[in-house]
Amino acid sequence: MATYYIGADVHSNSIEMAIRHRKKVIKRYAIPASISAAVQVLNSLPGKKYMAIEEGPMSGWLYRNLHQKVERFVIADPRRNKLISSDGDHDDKIDAAKLALLLAGGYLREVYHSDDEQRVELKHWVGLYHDRIRDAALAKLYSDKGEIAWGSQIRSYVLQPYQMVKDHRTDFQTGNVQAVLDGEIDPFIETYLRHRAKQKSQK
Repeated sequence: MATYYIGADVHSNSIEMAIRHRKKVIKRYAIPASISAAVQVLNSLPGKKYMAIEEGPMSGWLYRNLHQKVERFVIADPRRNKLISSDGDHDDKIDAAKLALLLAGGYLREVYHSDDEQRVELKHWVGLYHDRIRDAALAKLYSDKGEIAWGSQIRSYVLQPYQMVKDHRTDFQTGNVQAVLDGEIDPFIETYLRHRAKQKSQK
């Protein structure tokens, strides 16, 4: 019985497949990214089939729909496939052929993918929860900064006809402009921190 090693380079709208048999690539396919197109290619190969793809946005979907059509379906960790990532030749046909070669040699580092729909859905919701927490934390961080736009300034420096530096957030001002320009801004920092503490205590 024939044995085929299939490497697939998967994109959102296409899949490049390379079929390896008896130590050489015997067929290549460029198909739409659909289960029916992938199943048609797999059904055209009589014998044992082993398939490999790199982990990506569509890997779970392909695994759940194709793993029963082959003897073994490997989702490989792309960071560990140095033969693919470090080689100068990098295109879909070459990547698919190299995946088939690495699969045949047993050199792929596999990552786990469940075909349990409930686990997949739970993973999806946990990911959404983490995204919401991250977005809320970033929104809080940026709301504290205030608007950064034309005309939004922290301090004014007046050098003529008189000298003054004024912090518009706290209304603190000093006439010693040269000291501020030389880096002596501690009074501005202390006043601003007291101002922020007062604002937070009033909330």
